Amino acid sequence: MHDRPAQERPAQERTVAEAWPSISASPLGRRLGRLFSNRAGVRLAGVPLTLGWLLAVALAPLAGLLYLVQKAPRWPLVFFGAVNPAAVRYRLTTVRLLVEHPNERRRAPVASLPIGGFGAVEIDERPGQGWYHAADVVFRSSGAEVLRLAAVPRPEPFVRTILKTQQAMAPAVAGPAGASV
Repeated sequence: MHDRPAQERPAQERTVAEAWPSISASPLGRRLGRLFSNRAGVRLAGVPLTLGWLLAVALAPLAGLLYLVQKAPRWPLVFFGAVNPAAVRYRLTTVRLLVEHPNERRRAPVASLPIGGFGAVEIDERPGQGWYHAADVVFRSSGAEVLRLAAVPRPEPFVRTILKTQQAMAPAVAGPAGASV
C-alpha cells in the first residue's frame, strides 16, 4: 500500500478561526453604540464624565438583554422553538468561510464562500459600531459584494487571518502545476 504524494491528497477542512458578531449587528445595538459614543460632559478630579458613559451604565441591562437574545439558539425559548436567525457565528476553515448557526450542527450553513472565491476584503465600519470596536467585513469579487459579515469584533486581526489562510491555501485551491480545479 503506497501513500499518495502530498499534492494528490484531498484537502481536509479544518477550522482556522471563529468570530461571533457583536450586538452592533442589530439596528438597536448600533443605535445604542451611537448613544454611548456621545462625548459631551465634564472632568471631575481628572476623570472624564461623559453623557455616553452615563447612558452606557444606565442602559447596560438593555444591552445585556440584546446580547442574550442574540446568543439564544432557539426562539422564543432557549431549547424549544424556531431557530434564532440572529444566533450565528463566522467560521474560517482551510476550504471556505462559513456563516452558521453554532448550535445546529446538522443544518446547512446560512452562507458560505470558498477561500478562493473573493479578490478583495474591506472593513466597513457603520455608525454605532465604533463603540463596540466592531465593523462589517465585506468580501468582493470583480468589484461586486459576494458576502458581508456583520459586526465582526476587532475585524483587523480576523481579516489578516483570512488573507493569510487564502494565501497559504492558494496552491491547494489551484491544484497541482497551477491547474484550476
